[in-house]
Formats: sequence, structure tokens, C-alpha cells
Amino acid sequence: MAAVRNEVVPNTVARERGRSFARKAVFAYRAYIDSTINALMAHGQSRAAAAQEAVGRAYSTMQRQAAMLSYANAFWVLSIVMFFLVPLPFIMRKPPKLTKAPEGAGH
Repeated sequence: MAAVRNEVVPNTVARERGRSFARKAVFAYRAYIDSTINALMAHGQSRAAAAQEAVGRAYSTMQRQAAMLSYANAFWVLSIVMFFLVPLPFIMRKPPKLTKAPEGAGH
């Protein structure tokens, strides 16, 4: 019974933290949309047009941020690959020189 409690409690805590993060994200999104709608309406747009443009701007912002994060992730992956590949030429040995061409080689 104690083992079940030890497994259930961390999962419940993690799940609650995830919900808390989701609530904060939804609240931030809703606040951004509302403030953008109000700013666009102050510049003369109707509520429906302002709502559409606000969602479009939020989507555009999300796309820019996703592109930046993917660029940063690709940079890190390539830098790790280069970290392991740069020493490779110094570690490798030169191939032995052949004294004469093998038979059947050439044109």
C-alpha cells in the first residue's frame, strides 16, 4: 500500500503542476488577445475584425517564436556534432603509401 502511495503522489503533483502551467498559459493568451482587441478597437476596427486580427497576430508571434526556437535547437545540435567531429582529423592515421599500382588497376 505504501508503494502505491509513493507512486501516486508524485504523479498527482506533476499533473497539478501541468494544469497550473496550462491555466497560466491560457490566462496569458487570453490577456494578450483582449489587450490586442482593445487596442485595435481604439484605432477604429470593429470588434469582429479586431478579434480576427488579434488571433492572427498571436498566431504570427507564435510562428516567429517557434522558428527562433528551432533555429536555436539546430544550432546546439550542430555545435555538439562539430565538437565531436573537429578532433577526428587529428586522431586518424594516414593510409599507408602503395609502392606500385595493384594489378588490374587503371584503364
